[in-house]
Amino acid sequence: MFSVLDSCYGQNLGFEAPFNAAESTSCLLKCQLQLNSWRLQLLPSLGFQVWDGPMEADDVEKMGEDSILKHRFNIVLSMRYNNLKILLHRRRLESFMETSPAAEPITSQDMKLLGQMDLGSVESCIQSAISIISTVHSILTSNAWRRELLGAWNYSLYYSKSPSCL
Repeated sequence: MFSVLDSCYGQNLGFEAPFNAAESTSCLLKCQLQLNSWRLQLLPSLGFQVWDGPMEADDVEKMGEDSILKHRFNIVLSMRYNNLKILLHRRRLESFMETSPAAEPITSQDMKLLGQMDLGSVESCIQSAISIISTVHSILTSNAWRRELLGAWNYSLYYSKSPSCL
């Protein structure tokens, strides 16, 4: 998360300079590679898992009451992971949609590159949003004790439902 906030959002202080197409692409790819690397470093032998696809009711039903802490940890990890993917790709989409008169003119080469990136960024945001929504829905529609698996879901949901993220 630090890398995304530092590289794409000027450490969340609002002092970042506008990106050109090459800088935007480089930043997105660098941070996406770091995120992928982190996910691959999780130890499945310890039961760590990140859902990057929709969670189904069957997935929730398979969760045993004897491992509540592990399941809660995995759910919060999954929601944070998907939220971070949205945050990462949102910057790319925002920069493309901005039509500020002060912005640098976009060359045809940059426009072509940006167009190629857009579809992947939109798809990534949609997949992550679906994953977050399906997780909350699947857990909230399960039996009573499993609803506790959301842990700090209010925190995750708050940062995931910003209108500019959708």
